[in-house]
Amino acid sequence: MEEIKSFAISVCAIAVLSAIIGGLFSEERYGKIIRLVLSTVLICVLISAIPSFSSCDLFTFKEQAVEENRRLSDTVSQQTAQIAASILTDSVMSKLNENGIYAQTVEIVLDISDEGSITISKVNVISDGNKDRIIAVVTAFLGIENDIITVTGC
Repeated sequence: MEEIKSFAISVCAIAVLSAIIGGLFSEERYGKIIRLVLSTVLICVLISAIPSFSSCDLFTFKEQAVEENRRLSDTVSQQTAQIAASILTDSVMSKLNENGIYAQTVEIVLDISDEGSITISKVNVISDGNKDRIIAVVTAFLGIENDIITVTGC
């Protein structure tokens, strides 16, 4: 990054210097020579930057970007799972209440695959209600198998 910064500063300095020198001398007398000299200096600055750019390790930049992308993806997946679990928990609690079943807590555990699909891996319900009825309501509402639902009493 420093190489790019110093290169940009060099090119800007040459451009400003060229404008100042071009303005100091008359166009008629020294114009062609000044343009030739300044163009040569600018080309030398551009060519001198090539070795410093080749020393930049693009592989390191790519590794850093991949790592940052993975970290960001993991964070987004965790946040998505938390929000989805919260929404599903509230929905299941409401559905149970509609059916006259009052649960103390509902906990829904979600898995997010590498492809991004979300699956319900576990549903825990704490309630004094009828266990079979709770399982039937939750199964019908979420469309999941009975074996991932756990109901315990208060």
